[in-house]
Amino acid sequence: MHLAGRQLPPLPPALDIEAIRQLLRQIGEGILEDRLFAAHQFAHLIEREEAKYRALVGDPHFNPNLRSHYTIGKVLNAIKDQEELYDTIVDSWISSRGATLEQQVAGLRLLLACLDCWLFQYPLTEEALVEKLGHWAVAGLDKAPVLGDEPPTTSQELLEEAKQTYSLGLLGIALANEEYADEAVQTPLVSACCAYLQQAVLGSNSSSGGSVGGNISSSNQTATTRSTGNSKAASAATPGQQQDGQQLPALLVAAAQDPEGFEDEIQQLRLKRLIGVVRCLTCTGEYVEALAPFLSHQGVECCCTLLQAWHSNGVLLNDNLQLICSLLAHRRFGELLVEQKGVQLLLAAPRTSHTHMGLSLALFGLASLPLAFERTCALSAPIPAELMSAGLALLTASSDAARKNAALFTDAAVRYPVLLECFDSADGLCKLLYPLRQVVLLLQAGGPAELRAVRQVAYHASRALLQYVRAHLVLHMASLQRRLRDSQAPLALPQPHKPLNTTAAVMDELIAALHTDAKLAEVFVRTRWPLLEQLSEQNLVGLLLDLIRALPGEERYYSDICLYSLEVLQLITLSPLPRRSIIASSSSSSSTTPPHGSNPQQRTGMGILLHAASTGNATPFYGLADPEVIATALHVICNCVTAPPSLAYLLPAPGSNSGTSAAAAAASVVVDKPIEAHQTPQRAELPTPAELTGPPALELGPSAVSSHGRPSLGDALEAGYAAARQTVRASNGIRVLLMLLQSRQHLAPAAADRVRALACTAILGLARDSSIRHILTKLQVGKLLAELVGEPVAPSAAGAGSSRRDMNAGADEAAQGAATGAVWQERFHRAALELIAIATSSTSGGAGRHEHRLSAAAATDAAAPALLKIERAAIAASTPITYQPPELLLLIYEHLKASGLHGAAASLAKEAGLASSKGQQQQQQ
Repeated sequence: MHLAGRQLPPLPPALDIEAIRQLLRQIGEGILEDRLFAAHQFAHLIEREEAKYRALVGDPHFNPNLRSHYTIGKVLNAIKDQEELYDTIVDSWISSRGATLEQQVAGLRLLLACLDCWLFQYPLTEEALVEKLGHWAVAGLDKAPVLGDEPPTTSQELLEEAKQTYSLGLLGIALANEEYADEAVQTPLVSACCAYLQQAVLGSNSSSGGSVGGNISSSNQTATTRSTGNSKAASAATPGQQQDGQQLPALLVAAAQDPEGFEDEIQQLRLKRLIGVVRCLTCTGEYVEALAPFLSHQGVECCCTLLQAWHSNGVLLNDNLQLICSLLAHRRFGELLVEQKGVQLLLAAPRTSHTHMGLSLALFGLASLPLAFERTCALSAPIPAELMSAGLALLTASSDAARKNAALFTDAAVRYPVLLECFDSADGLCKLLYPLRQVVLLLQAGGPAELRAVRQVAYHASRALLQYVRAHLVLHMASLQRRLRDSQAPLALPQPHKPLNTTAAVMDELIAALHTDAKLAEVFVRTRWPLLEQLSEQNLVGLLLDLIRALPGEERYYSDICLYSLEVLQLITLSPLPRRSIIASSSSSSSTTPPHGSNPQQRTGMGILLHAASTGNATPFYGLADPEVIATALHVICNCVTAPPSLAYLLPAPGSNSGTSAAAAAASVVVDKPIEAHQTPQRAELPTPAELTGPPALELGPSAVSSHGRPSLGDALEAGYAAARQTVRASNGIRVLLMLLQSRQHLAPAAADRVRALACTAILGLARDSSIRHILTKLQVGKLLAELVGEPVAPSAAGAGSSRRDMNAGADEAAQGAATGAVWQERFHRAALELIAIATSSTSGGAGRHEHRLSAAAATDAAAPALLKIERAAIAASTPITYQPPELLLLIYEHLKASGLHGAAASLAKEAGLASSKGQQQQQQ
């Protein structure tokens, strides 16, 4: 028996367009029997050419336009040109009530062959046809024969079996439409498909409804108890073939070993039915309604068996991987997959162009299930290392979607200490940075088409990079806190298979600890952080600065990449070495071509940061500034120009000899020319271990000063800050920061408060330099700040969190945003009062007690509301002020000196004996 009525003739090795058109004419003309035979012949032609195409290119839908360059494209174009013939087949042979079974089978086969290439389109848009396909597919499916069963005894049975097979294939394409899938999960389709999958894969000895997790080998005896309709296939895969000690169904293995499929038409038809069932379950697997029947029919064991049986066939293996990915939407399935050693089978699967998409999506789906992924990370070695290696290998896959999924997997994986260690051991940082380097190169070359393809990958890679740095910072800070913690109550070590908390709220807590805990802050800058060496080897600072400078601001993906890059810089510039790299990058212009219309100052490291802070990475005519980009860039600048309050006691006083020579000392650490992001990074010259770690003792005081005549820790830190201040000044940073103090019209109230507080903090750090302090006094910054401090608080400024920054934020963390506005307002007021006191004092290095008193009074007056000032003036006007004669003479003496009348002041002091009275006052104080 033959499906087409008689045996199909062998297809010619080469086809021309005229032969294809001739075959189409035979379908449309002549007697019905010949037309049906020609339809089978044409469908067989499409099936063979599509199989060749998929074997060659891998994912057939990665680039739909690529198919037109192959023979299959010519065949499909020919039938597209015969639109009337195509509609006739659909209407008369499939949908018509009067169509014979032979017409339905021929029409369904041809339609499936075409739509397997074209995917969802007409006539699957017709609900009536899809409903009819669903009825044909489900009827009797639970008792349908599987691979190895006896062949049908009559042609009627063969045609019914073929009708059901092709209906299942078409239904698997139609269910890609969510409306159809929503309805299908409410029908017996899912249960019937699960029952057939169990019967086809595990055999008649499997116990329907048995507990998931049983031994696969106990239910894989199918091939030995069934008669084989294909002796060649049976000999190619004997029942004794095993993998990992488990018996595999012989014909399933044979189907994977023969790329051309079975020679036996009946066995080939049953393999197609199994594939159709798998695809229908893939489309419905994400639904909750599908999980129970799938597990009750040993679906996890079926997937694991197919992973082994189809190991050598990328096309079949990809269908199974897609089913696994769909079911990984369920937590329970992921946990059972780990228990059934499904992770080991996934890692053993070949990584080819056929499986890149499925494997990457499976890894990402597994990483999205916390408990299942924790159990995966807890597996014995070398499984965690192989898991991380697989994810990194997929970062360089040919498919953009596979690379995106691999970056998403890396984003989740680096939060687990065991995988973080494997990531570093496998040189994962270099592979993770490749998409970012590629974006820089394409932006400089001006390749918009290529950029559209890689921007998503770069976006997810930048997120993963931020998570990587956050995870290292959490571990490093935990290590330092354990060293400083009392031995009676040591901090617990993080469990390697448990995820680290790397949310933005945790990062804020760590930064706050460095700002308030003097011991922790000092040991942080003294202790070697191994991550910085890896970042230096990859020239990460230079790459991120190039990204921030080159990325256009008119698209959301690029804006987010810029934000994540700045957040990485914010974290690593807590340590002195990356700050040194930023200063080094500003010592000479970059050799790459800057964006059109950019300022040459923007080509320096600090200039890039100031440009991002002033514009928020927004370009004219495309959108407003991004407040998160502005604020994060200001965070980086603040890290570079000012020390945290906890380390202020270590720094030399402003205007001292140590502070004056700090910039000169810092010049020795600045290299001549930074490495560009696209160049191969060379290992940087690192400080000696003694310089990195410092003295082993953790006590403060004497340990802050070297006993060998070398600069103290405070002098070394101040040298870096002084050099950064001069770099900011040379990059026109004072004007930018003053502009940010006054600009509120384009920002929400809470965002404006944050930006204003950070800009004021940066200016306060700059004011430690005497020359910059003189500039601020000339610009009357004190008066400006007095006006800003007196502005009324906007009522809506107390809300607004940063949702984009909180990548892993939950509901509790989002609720904390209600207090954000008040916190930033308080920080701005505190920094503004301190800056007013500095800006209104003398510009000389050491101000007298009287000048300090006047500065404090000016700051206090600036912070007072207008009504309170009026009350003060009224009280002062009505209060008589009297001085003791010595105090009045001393006040006149100080006034004469301040006015430049030194001779008159000296005569007054000599005649009134002020020198002795001043000495007595100082002794009393």
